[in-house]
Amino acid sequence: MLNPKIVAVEPQSDFGLLLVYETGERRRYDARPCIYGDFMGELADPDYFSQARLFMDGWSVCWPNGQDIDPCVLYRESVAV
Repeated sequence: MLNPKIVAVEPQSDFGLLLVYETGERRRYDARPCIYGDFMGELADPDYFSQARLFMDGWSVCWPNGQDIDPCVLYRESVAV
């Protein structure tokens, strides 16, 4: 089964993502474990991290330079809020 679509994303100052799904669920994903290396390491800049936006009509979240997080990971590893 596919994860529900994300209808809104709010980057948090502590590198979390508040995700709102089409089901009405609100979930929080901690992106800190993903922030390493040259490519994903760009997310360590709070100003850049705050540019997170919906990707592929809400199936994922991405940043301007092409970083994204697998939608299954976003859903499975987030917690309900």
